[in-house]
Amino acid sequence: MNEGNCMNANHPIDGNHSAGRNSLSSWKRWPALTLALGLLVSQPLIAGCSSKSKATDAQDKSVPVVVQTVAEGNIEQTITMTGTAEANAVIQLSSKTGGKVVSIPVAVGSQVQANDVLLQLEETDLRNALRQAEASLNSAKANLAQVRASQETGAVQAENGLVQARQALEDAKANFARMENLFKAGAISRQQFDQAKTALVNAEAAYNNAVAAQQSSARSEAVKVAEQAVNQAQVGYDIAANNLANATIRAPQAGTVAAISTEVGQMASPSAPLVTLVDMSRMKVKLEIPESSLPYFQQGSTVEIEFDSMGLKTTGKVDSVSPLNNTPSKGYPVVVVIDNADAKIKPGMVAKLTISRSISDNQKKGMKVPTDAILTIDGKTYVYVADGDKAVKREIKVEEQTSTDSLISGDIKPGDKIIVRGHTLLKEDSKIRIVEK
Repeated sequence: MNEGNCMNANHPIDGNHSAGRNSLSSWKRWPALTLALGLLVSQPLIAGCSSKSKATDAQDKSVPVVVQTVAEGNIEQTITMTGTAEANAVIQLSSKTGGKVVSIPVAVGSQVQANDVLLQLEETDLRNALRQAEASLNSAKANLAQVRASQETGAVQAENGLVQARQALEDAKANFARMENLFKAGAISRQQFDQAKTALVNAEAAYNNAVAAQQSSARSEAVKVAEQAVNQAQVGYDIAANNLANATIRAPQAGTVAAISTEVGQMASPSAPLVTLVDMSRMKVKLEIPESSLPYFQQGSTVEIEFDSMGLKTTGKVDSVSPLNNTPSKGYPVVVVIDNADAKIKPGMVAKLTISRSISDNQKKGMKVPTDAILTIDGKTYVYVADGDKAVKREIKVEEQTSTDSLISGDIKPGDKIIVRGHTLLKEDSKIRIVEK
């Protein structure tokens, strides 16, 4: 605009013919003037653009890289397998005695605690049977008491008889000794001597009978028979009481009602499943693994578990590894347990299990870096480390390696920032620019 203004001021245009000729000659000189003015105006602009270009070129010469801080660790290998979730326990409850179903106070899906009533059978006949068994038991006990009382009385009598027989025997022995001396002295007749001898023989026989009676009273067979009768009656009572108790189906532990196989009013057959209870507080994932996977699954090992159907991730522990591979698939059965307090995991769900193990038997540790960060040049292995804005090449030795991670030693330490991307474009002391992944 200024140039236009100067042009208009120095070369006015009017209707005068001579002025027109002067104006025409002036216009012929404009191209030269315009070029000169353009050079003067553009010189500082060109200088400014030149300085910006140099800065941009310097930045363009630096290599963008991604770094990772080196840390000590060990190398692990990971495998993934699938298995099926099962409840920690599946309990089918039945009654040992048949009967009519009179109430079912729970429904499928009900959460129950130990000893809660799940189903009730009719009890009338069972209670009558228990009363009859109780009466038989009481009668047997009364008979035993009576027999024992009689036995005690007989024992007392037998003991008294034994005392008397013992005394009579001693008297008979003394009398026989005296009569024998008198007979030898001729003071008594043979008849008197023989009578004394006979009395001694009879006393001995009476004593022996008293001893036998006393011993028999101490081990009365009648008491043994009465005791057996009581035991038999007790068994009958226990059976009747147990039958009555079995009429009420109770939860043996906390769990969830999974199935009810009868209805109120139906007759339940003995031992027929009536209610199925599952314990889902812990779940089991069962799978079969090949021989090559045995090193991964050690009892107590932690397993990462994912249920894709519900987007759930959790962990579990290896509970058991069977030493036998006698399954049709020739795999080794493994059981992994999972806490499931919120009951989100259901039986039958497919689980994806991921487990890792160190590839070094001695759990060797070193500097752990991504395998892709390692370069091999002329038979030697290197990594690049970021040192300020420069890339420094460090020679290293690979101790252990997988497709993803490597355990290295050499001129590298924890905290070094190893270049993991962009390193293939570098050389010693290359300018670098650290960027985010």
